[in-house]
Amino acid sequence: MAKLIYDGITFRENYDSTFEVFKAEFENTHVFKKFPEKERLVKLKEAFKVATSGASDIKVKDAKVVSK
Repeated sequence: MAKLIYDGITFRENYDSTFEVFKAEFENTHVFKKFPEKERLVKLKEAFKVATSGASDIKVKDAKVVSK
């Protein structure tokens, strides 16, 4: 799987937190702190999309029972 990187921040694989948790984690980093509040929110949303793009989205209905 390719590394998920946004402006120098490398996100862990399968990042699956909510946007609120993501914002609390990253909004005070040097990458986002330099932007005014409204622009910072836009940049955080962009980064959140990058961070969660590798998260698997498997639902129970997608599961298949396999017997031996």
